[in-house]
Amino acid sequence: MKTLATHVAAAAVVAMALAAGVTPAVAADGVPEMILFDDPYYSAPVGEEFAGPIRAVVTDDAGQPVVGVEVTLSVVPDTWQGATVALDTYSAITGADGAIVVHATAGDIGGRAVLRADVGDDVRTGAWMFVRPPGFRPGEQLAGIDAEGEDGARHNLRDTVQKGTYTIVDVCAAWCGPCRFYAPMLRDASAKLATDYKVDLAIVTVLQQGANAGEPSTRSDAVAWEESLELTNTVLHAEGDSDSDLARAAEFFLLDDDAGVGQAVPTSLLIGPDGTILDRVLGAQASVEEIIQRVLDSGAKAHRPKAPKPDKSLTGERVTATLDGDSASVVFDPSGTQQYEQTPLGILGHRSDDTDPSIAVRNFSFYEPSGLPSSGELTLSLERLDRTAAKEPLTSSTLYVWVTGLLTPGDFDRQAGAWVELPATSVKGVTTVDIDLAALRIPYEQALRSGEYEDYGTIGELTDADIDALVANIAGVEAEAVFARK
Repeated sequence: MKTLATHVAAAAVVAMALAAGVTPAVAADGVPEMILFDDPYYSAPVGEEFAGPIRAVVTDDAGQPVVGVEVTLSVVPDTWQGATVALDTYSAITGADGAIVVHATAGDIGGRAVLRADVGDDVRTGAWMFVRPPGFRPGEQLAGIDAEGEDGARHNLRDTVQKGTYTIVDVCAAWCGPCRFYAPMLRDASAKLATDYKVDLAIVTVLQQGANAGEPSTRSDAVAWEESLELTNTVLHAEGDSDSDLARAAEFFLLDDDAGVGQAVPTSLLIGPDGTILDRVLGAQASVEEIIQRVLDSGAKAHRPKAPKPDKSLTGERVTATLDGDSASVVFDPSGTQQYEQTPLGILGHRSDDTDPSIAVRNFSFYEPSGLPSSGELTLSLERLDRTAAKEPLTSSTLYVWVTGLLTPGDFDRQAGAWVELPATSVKGVTTVDIDLAALRIPYEQALRSGEYEDYGTIGELTDADIDALVANIAGVEAEAVFARK
């Protein structure tokens, strides 16, 4: 998360004052030289009191508080829509700490007015007073913002919410690294929600700023954002105008309720099918799975696709791997030999051991020589198509999973394997283990560091660099399931 203007230094406050049209002067020692508000940003909903109180300190040229000075206060209404702020006093005397304290109430029009403080002799400063209209916080109906999209067409933000569809409004900036990281995750979460849960999630990007911080975004910024990140959703931009509806309204999405917190990108809002803002998250979420869970937790009704009815004419044992929504499946002959088959997703494997009359042992595996992703979910399942075998229960709800890491991607001559225990389910002959690829690396690394691994005599004693490489290059998993025979 990038934070814009949280607690700023005195120089930054002076710069803001200059932008607001006031000019601090250099004074002689012992006389007022500068006024500093505790925060340069204050925010309140229309008609409500600003959180505070609002405090400003008068200092001399040595930075020491000046006592007993009269400070004159005034409010400059917003020229955008005429937002105003009412103060409980427009004149105050600095106390022993050199400070004045005032209370302010927002008017009934949204915008950003300027609160000015003046002690005479051109010693002045200002603070932004954001008057937030409805439509920007959880529990409110999403605001209607008119803006141009990357396609050149006009859009109204409220109209992007469709019946039966959840929407995430991603408020961001083209210069922001975390924003670039987050946007593709939103895209992938939307696709996975549709395929795995039958939940429609639309994404709308509100690109407030362009490639340079502080500059309003343009259509070319929006087109570049969509193309470089391979997005397909609507990207609204500020039309190169810091006073456009989108540029100004986006400030209300970004500003936090607490004075002084300032703006943060990315900020995302989850919108329900009826247009109600359900939640607001500052910063990029950690994973696609976290975004999916956010939507499901909001009340979205998930409908996992029903498994197809088994084909009773089939024999053998089917191994299926699903990696981030893509699946591959192979039916193997349940013989005692080790069998592998290349698929577009990776290499599926199968091996059986029926030497003990009381149990049946099955190993089913998935390998990707170039290495598995560092995060995401891999689901590995074994379906025993023979109806008699399908009735044999799994002896444990925990499976041993053999994890194979490579020192170099694609080089199976230098590998190290270790056992990891993972939870599994078995329903009507289908045994499934869900593997969190990021979490899998933790027990695998622990096994390597404790010496509980096999390297087939090709590596020798592992160095820290070897372990880091093996953990980074996990290339396969093989689950061992034990069934009690009838």
